[in-house]
Amino acid sequence: MNTGTKVELRPVSLEDFRRTYEAYRLDCLPGIEYYLTAYTWSGNVRAIRSYEKCGFVVEGRLRNDAYVDGKYYDTVIMGLLKEDFKMREKRI
Repeated sequence: MNTGTKVELRPVSLEDFRRTYEAYRLDCLPGIEYYLTAYTWSGNVRAIRSYEKCGFVVEGRLRNDAYVDGKYYDTVIMGLLKEDFKMREKRI
């Protein structure tokens, strides 16, 4: 049961991820390692695939954590490390 923060679940595009990453990167001090975390519900396959295309990997699941349209779903936790993003950018 989720007793903590409320998570807003909404679809996002690859471009949204890029803008979010760039904004986050610009706010960080140079030389400090950081990473991004994304949360979505397991029924949102399009969002999960979009995250994966941006380099995010599944790091965990919160079982039966999200209640969507009258049904419980897992919350999927995905992460993107700074070095993973840079490696991906070099390949593109």
